[in-house]
Amino acid sequence: MFVDNNRLCTGLLQSQAFASRRIDTVCFDRFELAAAFGVSVIDSDPYDVGRAGAQLLFDRLADPTRTPQRLEVPARLIVNANPTY
Repeated sequence: MFVDNNRLCTGLLQSQAFASRRIDTVCFDRFELAAAFGVSVIDSDPYDVGRAGAQLLFDRLADPTRTPQRLEVPARLIVNANPTY
């Protein structure tokens, strides 16, 4: 299961469906209990992501004919094994 952010992931972890069938989960946002629940995390600096998005927006506003740009923000995968209960 891929989850967009830590709030949605927390909701998944509290669900009956997750309790009955522990599925491999990857979240796009780090949170304290990820390792305890075996949730792998794609970790990046949210300020870098916001800064990159804002820069792209301001560049486009300054020149609406500018071709679309792509920026990559560094991220790392933190693999947490699913604990056995």
